[in-house]
Amino acid sequence: MTGPKVDKALIPMAGARHVTLPLQTVLGSDGLPSTVIQHQVSELVAAGIEQICLVVTDTVHALVAPVLAPFAHHITYIWQTELLGFGHALWCARDWVAGDPVVVQVCDHVFLSSVPASCVRQVVEAWSLRRASVCAVKRIREAEVPRVGVVSGKRLTGSGDTYLLEAFLEKPSLTKAELLPHVPGLGSSEYLCSTGLFALSPGFFEILDELHQKPEGEPLRWLAPAFTELMRRESLFGFELQGRRINLEEPFGLLRAQVAMGLASPHRDVLLSLLLEESVRLNRTGRD
Repeated sequence: MTGPKVDKALIPMAGARHVTLPLQTVLGSDGLPSTVIQHQVSELVAAGIEQICLVVTDTVHALVAPVLAPFAHHITYIWQTELLGFGHALWCARDWVAGDPVVVQVCDHVFLSSVPASCVRQVVEAWSLRRASVCAVKRIREAEVPRVGVVSGKRLTGSGDTYLLEAFLEKPSLTKAELLPHVPGLGSSEYLCSTGLFALSPGFFEILDELHQKPEGEPLRWLAPAFTELMRRESLFGFELQGRRINLEEPFGLLRAQVAMGLASPHRDVLLSLLLEESVRLNRTGRD
C-alpha cells in the first residue's frame, strides 16, 4: 500500500484536569525530571513526528507554553473556547490536520513500552504497515470495562496483535459490553480497550465535521459515533500495544507512573531499595 506517512500529532489539553496532570513532574529513564507533557512530546519527536498541535484554553496555554519552549518549533496551539468534549477538541484542529494522517494521544496517560520501540512509535509503524486508521488496544478484565472505551473485532489471519475492529463503545456498562461479539483469543472475562492512542486518517476528521453540522444533541462529546461511522466507511484496525498505559486520573495514578518508569529505568535497584526501606519502616512502626 502507498500513502502519506504520519508526521503530525494532536493532543487535546483543554479539559479541567488538564491544567495540572500533564504538568506533573516524573523522572525519566535517564533519572532526570521532566513534566508528563514534556515526556510525551519527546517521545513523539523521537518517533518521527515533526508537527504537534495542542488544543488548549487560555489557562492551559499560559502554563504549558513555557514548559514546552524547547520544542516550540514543533508546536502549534489551537484554542477550544467551549469545552464540549474530546471529539469537539479534535474537531477544533480539523483545519490544522489539513487532510493528513495524524497521531492522537490523550494528555493524562503515561505510556510505557515493554520493547525498545516506544508505544507511539509502535502505532506509527502500524499505520505505515496498514495505511489506515489504527487504535492502540490492550486487554483488560471485566472490572475495568466501565472506565474505558471497549472495542470488538476479528483478529487478522497470521497476525497475533492486529484486529479489524467492528464495534467501539465508550465507557459502557458491563451488561452492554457483554453483548459485543467475543474476540477470538481472549479469555471469557477479557475485553479489548482503547488506550487513548491512535493514528487516524483524514477521513476521521471529515466525519467529525459532518457530525458537527448535525443539529441534534452533542455528537462530538464522545468519539464512539465518529469511530462507528469510520468503521462503516473505511477500516479501523486495533493494534495490541507491547507495553502499558497508566491513567494519571486514577487513584495514585501519578505515583504508579513514577514507580513503573523507575522500575523500567537503569536506576531500578535504587527504587527497589527505597521501596523496601519504606516497607520495613512501616512494618516496624505502623506509621511514619
